[in-house]
Amino acid sequence: MASSSPPPLELESSTHALKPFTQWLRVGLLFPLGFLNGWLLLLLVDNIQPLFNILLTSTLLAFLLDFPIRFLERRGLQRGWAVGVVLVLAVIVLTAIGIILIPILIKQLSDLISQLPSWASELESKVRELEQQWGPLQRSEFDLSRQQEAIIAQLQEALRSASGTFLSILSGTFQNTLNLFFTLVLTVFLLLGGETAWDGILKWLPPWWRTQISMHTPVKLRTFIGGQVAIAVGFGAVLALAFTVLNIPLGLLFGFIIGLGSLIPFLGAVTQISVSLFLMIQNFWAGIKVFAVAFVIGQVVDQVVSPRIMGSIVGLNPVWVLISVFIGFRLAGVLGALLAVPVASIVKTIADEVLKSRGQLEHSQAEQHLSPEPEIESDHAAAQTLTE
Repeated sequence: MASSSPPPLELESSTHALKPFTQWLRVGLLFPLGFLNGWLLLLLVDNIQPLFNILLTSTLLAFLLDFPIRFLERRGLQRGWAVGVVLVLAVIVLTAIGIILIPILIKQLSDLISQLPSWASELESKVRELEQQWGPLQRSEFDLSRQQEAIIAQLQEALRSASGTFLSILSGTFQNTLNLFFTLVLTVFLLLGGETAWDGILKWLPPWWRTQISMHTPVKLRTFIGGQVAIAVGFGAVLALAFTVLNIPLGLLFGFIIGLGSLIPFLGAVTQISVSLFLMIQNFWAGIKVFAVAFVIGQVVDQVVSPRIMGSIVGLNPVWVLISVFIGFRLAGVLGALLAVPVASIVKTIADEVLKSRGQLEHSQAEQHLSPEPEIESDHAAAQTLTE
């Protein structure tokens, strides 16, 4: 009895017709699975705090300290000795910075908080002058002076709270000291045996994923983090020096704030505009000077310095950079925002490799499917030639 199975051509056509549906089904399943995994990741991060931030901080410090360690290794020094030398030098540099710069920053921050009431009164007087010049403002239901007082009060309270938090961190509590101790110990372990631990994690992954992650992750993280920190430190130092030369009030503090903000993409521009507008309240031309100097130096950094240091290591659309920064900040605060861009770049690079390999696989399958036809045509042509 003959079987009633459909011919291969019909099976192939039906499979080809179902292929778009299976692709859409796969894409449709990715969103809920990704959402579920992201929600579980948030729960995990919240439950293991502050361990997650300690791990991120230690990883960041290990990547930064790895640059001078590799430099000493290339000069013939063993890894252990190089780690010891770099750690001692790092402690000396940080101690010198703490002794020289930190007291100045604290004093300028205290001066800023103490000057806020006088700046608020100056702003109020300027608003009253505007109200006298523009009569409709007096009849407006919007009480500008009251709103201004509320904004200044909130700003003063925020600065006072930030100052108190900063001073409490410097003085140190038991919890902060313990977290700092664990961070330093974990950093040393990562410097000494980080590659072994990294290889142990990668062994759990399939070979293809292991190759891609090990090839892209260290390079992108090391290049982005090192380059971003170097640019931010240099940018802040140049701005602080320029503001001091131009006699900008609290120039060292404002240069430090703008340089610190430039660590995170888009935040540098926000801090530049905020500091400039804040200074315009007291001295209009001082605010203009700050904005002009920060804008010119920032353009030099973006157009000349940054491409030479980091090149095209990111390769992300600005929209995705902004989204990744928001997600990173939601997960781990400032550290997450700093690490969000290189992590997103790694994900994009691996996703491109997945699509590329899939496209090559489909192309090879299509070539295998079409390869018998030329052979049949060539056999038919050869038979016709022999007949002739």
